Amino acid sequence: MDIFDRLGNLIRTILDDSDEHHAAGTAGASRGDPDMRRAWEELEEYMKEDRTATRPASGTPSGTSLAVPEYLRKDFRNLEVPFGAPLEEVRRAYKRLMATFHPDRHSADPDRFRTATEVTKKLNQSFQRIRSHYEINRQVPGAT
Repeated sequence: MDIFDRLGNLIRTILDDSDEHHAAGTAGASRGDPDMRRAWEELEEYMKEDRTATRPASGTPSGTSLAVPEYLRKDFRNLEVPFGAPLEEVRRAYKRLMATFHPDRHSADPDRFRTATEVTKKLNQSFQRIRSHYEINRQVPGAT
């Protein structure tokens, strides 16, 4: 088997989600569980920084986006909410993402555990900055 055959097999293994490749012990073998596969795909999607860069800020309350400083834009993007979203919407997104990417859900795989830990740190920091901004400026739109 030459290098090109091996490379082709590797690419097919990576791109093919069939159980026969996973049972053979190739890359991604731990993805056989549908829940784990879905959680891993969500984690990989979240780790892509620029995935929401072109997302329009629809649903943003009028006047709110002007009061929110530009340096928080990345934090809103990390929490997958539109820039200037109300604090209650940010809180719901934060809780949803923390439930999805909590390190305890990925404790069986050290690499995923480490990645999930980094993601949750980023989520915590982003949420704290946004919440602090709203509390300092007493701009708590949508809070109950």
